[in-house]
Amino acid sequence: MTKKTQIIFFILTFSFIYSFGQKTPEDLGKLVFEVLKDKRFSALDTLTPKSTDIITILKNKYPSAQLDTSDRFLKKYEYHDKRFKNICKDIRNDTTEIKLNWEKSTLTKADFFERPSPYQDSTKNSKPIMTNYLDLHIASGASTYILEFKEIYFYKGIWKLGEHIHFKK
Repeated sequence: MTKKTQIIFFILTFSFIYSFGQKTPEDLGKLVFEVLKDKRFSALDTLTPKSTDIITILKNKYPSAQLDTSDRFLKKYEYHDKRFKNICKDIRNDTTEIKLNWEKSTLTKADFFERPSPYQDSTKNSKPIMTNYLDLHIASGASTYILEFKEIYFYKGIWKLGEHIHFKK
């Protein structure tokens, strides 16, 4: 594929995803990979829930829990959201430490899976609460890397990142 064809392909892909949202976890994974690869860090703002949305997400996920909805909680969430985005930037920019050539890297696989949450509802006959995970497998040269995203959310028809990321070689 020529460079010009690749650019057109990426523009069309981003236009489609931005127009319709991340309908599947795999769409979210592809978009996150491209955002990191192209250093378009401002796009991370659209890939995580807003502080006001996180309360609704958590209430839906943990219906019997007593959730803190105070301004203090919202400020704490905003702090963690900003910290998550800074970690994403560090992972992208610190290529000396991790030896990942982002420009020549490819996304080989996006794995979505669910695991039981450690915070289960203790009421009788309650359904298990599941936590969503997304692993991005990235190839760069002869090496493969994995970006793990824990707690991804499905909200208002689109998938969003949580605030937990882990990088493995």
